[in-house]
Amino acid sequence: MKVIKMTQHTLAMFFILFCVVITFSQESSKEHQENVELLDSTVRYGKLDNGFTYYLQHNENPPGRIEMILSVKAGYFQESQNQIEYAHLLEHMGSFYTGKFPDLPRFTDSLGIYNHARTDYEKTYYTLSFAAGDQVRLNAAMQILHEWSTNMLFKPEHLALQSGAVIAEGRPTSPYDSWLLDTLSNTTLYNTNFRLIKYPKKVESMKHVNLNEINKFYQDWYRPDLQAAIIVGDVNVDSLETIIRKKFSDLKVKNNPKDPEIINKKFDLQLPDKNQYVSIRDSINKKRRIIILKKKINHDDDILRSKEDLKNVILQRLSMNILTKLHSPFVKQYEPPFIRYTNKFISNTLANRQLQVSLWEIPLGKDEDIEEKMLNFFKAYQVIKTQSSTSLLNNEKAKLLDDLITETKSSKDKALRFQDHFIYNNKTWTLDEKKKTIRVILNDIGVSEISEYITNQWNLNKNTDFVFFNVDDKQVPGHGQIIKWMKNSKDLSSQPVFNFKAIDSLPNRFSSVNQKKIYEDNYEENIIGLTQVKLNNGINLVFKPSAPASPSYNNIVSILGFKKIPVATSDVKNYIATTSSSDMVLSGDAGGYSKFQLQDFMLDQQIRLRSQTTENEFKIEGEFKAEDVKNFFNLLYLYVTDPNENSKAFQSWKSDKQELLSGYKYGLNDVLLKDISNELQYSNLPKLSKDDLREIDYSTYLRAYKKGFGNLSGYTFIITGDFNTDNMLPKITHYLSEFPTLTNQDSLTAEKYHYNYTPFEEIVHFNNLKEAIVEISFPVKVTKDVKTQVQLDLLVKKLNQMIFDRLRIDCYTPRASGRWMDYENGIYAFNISFDSELGNERKMIKYAMEEFGNLKQHGISKAWLETAIAQERPKYGQNLETFWMLNFWPKYLKRSLQHNEDPEDKVLKYESVISHFINLEELNKAAKKYLCAENRQQLIILPEI
Repeated sequence: MKVIKMTQHTLAMFFILFCVVITFSQESSKEHQENVELLDSTVRYGKLDNGFTYYLQHNENPPGRIEMILSVKAGYFQESQNQIEYAHLLEHMGSFYTGKFPDLPRFTDSLGIYNHARTDYEKTYYTLSFAAGDQVRLNAAMQILHEWSTNMLFKPEHLALQSGAVIAEGRPTSPYDSWLLDTLSNTTLYNTNFRLIKYPKKVESMKHVNLNEINKFYQDWYRPDLQAAIIVGDVNVDSLETIIRKKFSDLKVKNNPKDPEIINKKFDLQLPDKNQYVSIRDSINKKRRIIILKKKINHDDDILRSKEDLKNVILQRLSMNILTKLHSPFVKQYEPPFIRYTNKFISNTLANRQLQVSLWEIPLGKDEDIEEKMLNFFKAYQVIKTQSSTSLLNNEKAKLLDDLITETKSSKDKALRFQDHFIYNNKTWTLDEKKKTIRVILNDIGVSEISEYITNQWNLNKNTDFVFFNVDDKQVPGHGQIIKWMKNSKDLSSQPVFNFKAIDSLPNRFSSVNQKKIYEDNYEENIIGLTQVKLNNGINLVFKPSAPASPSYNNIVSILGFKKIPVATSDVKNYIATTSSSDMVLSGDAGGYSKFQLQDFMLDQQIRLRSQTTENEFKIEGEFKAEDVKNFFNLLYLYVTDPNENSKAFQSWKSDKQELLSGYKYGLNDVLLKDISNELQYSNLPKLSKDDLREIDYSTYLRAYKKGFGNLSGYTFIITGDFNTDNMLPKITHYLSEFPTLTNQDSLTAEKYHYNYTPFEEIVHFNNLKEAIVEISFPVKVTKDVKTQVQLDLLVKKLNQMIFDRLRIDCYTPRASGRWMDYENGIYAFNISFDSELGNERKMIKYAMEEFGNLKQHGISKAWLETAIAQERPKYGQNLETFWMLNFWPKYLKRSLQHNEDPEDKVLKYESVISHFINLEELNKAAKKYLCAENRQQLIILPEI
């Protein structure tokens, strides 16, 4: 990968192109005093004589919880050239080591306190979250805030460990994606006064950390006049204020302190009002393409110092929402004028969120004319900019009003809002005043104003970068040519054609729900709330409702369907067609609708439907709102019974598969890593290859689909989430009973998916990688009972802590886990996973093996076991009762059903066993017995040679 233009320029963060107005601090102080007076009367605000600030508020949403923040007005901007990444390193150090708590994570874990921190350009903040009602825990949390403010611990060995973690955190998991993102980011910033620091320079700084400089940064910027304690939750505000005044009044301010605002002001962004035209060679993705980056000053939602700021935010968000809506139809076709549009490039975080960047991507075929493609784009863009209407504006106004006037209720959100007030000197409104102000601003904005705003702010004549990938320098147009094409596009009578029409609803495929006999036996709910039903057409159903962990999961229902693949692996072509066809069908047209219409419908209805073929199984995964259950099954019915052949859709799917198989598009993600591991650890299953893609035809794959994935006979569906079984079961059983199934087809019995219970050491090469990835598995035969499972879970927890502590020197998130590799034969494995710098993987493997051996030999302590049991017992119960992004039930029920086990057994016994029947001696015996390296399986993934 090589950038043809601009690569000779060094990108450094500290170029300064303007002077600071010395009256800024005085004006800021005056505004701050005014904004403080407008704080909510329920907020206890104060500032000690040393400048230390506090915000306290009693809040019981959620009930029985407390959120704390120590906020510091210092971040990356405050680093000198000798302190690159020191703000980040300091955040790591504070999260782990203080004078009174030299192992802070262990201390917070023992008390059930969640500890997290983050570094930004102009702030760093440390958070604590925990349950209220325990004075010991509250006192400890207050002491931790104090420790962060003045008593962090900087030992050389700790600095070495955490600087390695900082390096690893920044190490790209997908080098190609990182290169592309950095290239576009640096191009965008190139003609501004803001620069990014390159990763190698950060690495160099972290490999040579200066203890004096880290102390200097801490002493310069972690001062009481730059710090605030923010505490929101189920607290006694009067008591907390007394503690803060007593505990934080002793903090000292050094003489002649530095002003962070003066430094921050030097990084205020300046745009040149000029375009850039750049040619870049991409040696990995060799497709010719054009990326257009339109940049403008960003109006950040978090920074609202005045009514004018609020109006700018409203105008920007309205415009962005309208433009997204108007761009959408053009992308949803097979030959669009542009294939990608976003007005949130890198979430608009460039230059400390000062830059709002819109991005378009235009594909260029091998011999396609640049002028023709650019004219098509400009014609589409002209149409988009002139399509704002009163109805569209009013719809977007209503949505934005709902979003902006939503009251901040949770303690976490309130704490972050107070931090914005502290860091940015935000204006504060009462809720009624804010609603009134927003309504007045929105009412005053008409179609003409929003159209004019869009025309001015998204004017491609200035502050726009045209990036031409794999286009010869001589073919790259200049500014004059681009302007000419823009003008010509306005004069052309022909307009771009798009035929996209949104789907309001799908046709109903089912008869009315009735009480006819469609399943074999009467159903009843068991003691854990589980209901099982077998339909007459060979479909099995399992229902297990549970409560949502947060309001965002209210009425959300998840479905997992699975069955064995009934094709012999020796029949390679048929097996590949059978296992790949579901992805082909669900990525194409169906029922007379295009894939774009169906994808848009799912997005609008918040329906998720996807297929998988893993571990010799078909899987159907879905999610929908309880009230949309019929919509979900109408959609599934459409894909099962009426997939449509469309050559463009088919070629699009093949192209996406080619990119996936090439490896550059997605990097080595968790899915690909699991596939590589499974190939070594399990039966070698036939897989789709680039050669297969060249040879396949739609009709062959469609026949395989209808016999395999699309035939629901033999599927088991597990339905979990927030629903009432008596209400949901009759609907789903009825809908699935009307799916056509092939119950008497001639098919082979599904082959077993065999686990390879033998040691191995393998090295695999991957072509989009610049680090080493290591997976070590320690399989062992164990007893399949609840007590053994509890012991294994506790040993995994301890091993994970040990691996994290030791391997963090060259990995941001090293981890240990446990997994049943072959449940039927009782084979369980402890797994260790990490990434490392190239060349350092063997040393890291040595460290991992040492920690594995230490746990086996020395076991665990009584104090650790008591703490672990206290933590894991309520966690297990909570996982049973509630669901969120993680849902305990589908995977657990699937394993129980596949192995003919009673799902009630473990659920009812686990908490009792961990509470009363686990002792130290037996657990350490289990460590010696089960932590076995005899059948060690080691996988190292390295870059392609």
